[in-house]
Amino acid sequence: MTNTIEISVSQARGLILASAKSDVRYYLNGTLFDFENGRAVSTDGHCLLAINVQASCDDVAYTQGIANREDLETIAKLGKVDDVISVSFDERGLTFERAGRGTLTALAIDGRFPDYQRVIPEKWTNEQALFDPDLVARASKALKLALDTKTGKPELAQNGKAAALITVCGMGDKAIAVVMPWRPSKKFAPLRELADFQKPALAKSQAA
Repeated sequence: MTNTIEISVSQARGLILASAKSDVRYYLNGTLFDFENGRAVSTDGHCLLAINVQASCDDVAYTQGIANREDLETIAKLGKVDDVISVSFDERGLTFERAGRGTLTALAIDGRFPDYQRVIPEKWTNEQALFDPDLVARASKALKLALDTKTGKPELAQNGKAAALITVCGMGDKAIAVVMPWRPSKKFAPLRELADFQKPALAKSQAA
């Protein structure tokens, strides 16, 4: 018996973008394939991408496997964005298969992936928060790749100090992204920085 999941190349690229590259928490440098719940998930600890996928789970000994980022990158480089990648998991490890293009078998990362279910917010307050714009942009791009949409507009549901949700209207049943708010340092003083920026113009105005 073999557990399998199917994802598109575009979805694989979104998952790669959302995963860490060289984190000391090595299990973040990859993608979780949750065969039992039919999901593919990547996170770097600051943003998370979760995709609902077609899956079969016949072997309870291999319900989850973490694929190395480099292995997923290798198989995703082959073919078109709408090509299907079949991912299977058994005693040999994770096997990635692209019909007519190649097969790659590699060991799953030996580690415990974060409980992504707990990260996904069940409600939100719409309370404003600060966010790293680069992080939001990357999470939004990963989500659009996962949904294979160029016209869909990601929307951010703010949640105060808790995790915020990013969705594309009408496509939330397929994939979502989550981003953590930015916690500024104690030295962060935007009004003072703005005042410093205005000083040259103010001095010039007074001199005139």
